[in-house]
Amino acid sequence: MVEKPSKLVPALVGGIVLGVLSSVPFVNWGNICCCLWVLVGGAIAAKMLINRSPVYPVQSGDGALAGLLAGVVGSIVYLFIGLPLGLLVSQAGAPVFLEWVRNMSQDPNAREQIDQILRMQEQRGSFGQNVIQALISWIICSIVATGFAALGGLLGVAFFEKRKGGPPQGYAPQPPYPPPYPPPGYPPPGPPPGPGYPPSGPGAPYGGSGTS
Repeated sequence: MVEKPSKLVPALVGGIVLGVLSSVPFVNWGNICCCLWVLVGGAIAAKMLINRSPVYPVQSGDGALAGLLAGVVGSIVYLFIGLPLGLLVSQAGAPVFLEWVRNMSQDPNAREQIDQILRMQEQRGSFGQNVIQALISWIICSIVATGFAALGGLLGVAFFEKRKGGPPQGYAPQPPYPPPYPPPGYPPPGPPPGPGYPPSGPGAPYGGSGTS
């Protein structure tokens, strides 16, 4: 009997792609456009699931489930890669970059706006408060990303699954499991014997003896 392929490997690959692309600074801006990298990760999981199912076509529900699992994996990857990078950039990289832009700018209005942004960053809470805020944001984004990844799995099946219906032509269908009872060509068994079986007494076929 042909079993459905496992969704574990497609979910892992799609989730890693999703998580890494969503974690790299500037590259993760692709998610601004309708969660692009999240959709791509779900579609990759669906495409791999289709490739691992050579006999039966992958249904939309299976593709959505593979995408959903990829979204969960991608959220975990982002927790360990994207979240620390985001905190590092916001704490150290962004002020340095803004200060450099301020020094390079000749427009007084632009320099005033940059100074205002720098003052707002200085008034932000402690590092611990920023971590808590980042974790809360991660939980919300993970829920949204999981849904969009499932949508990416649906789109992946719609784009990549060209097979329709049952197994390909010329493929022998698998017998049902367990096999039907009784096997073909054999009569069904009779009813179970009632009380008084086996018979006893004179002439009994099992050598019973009569009462004395």
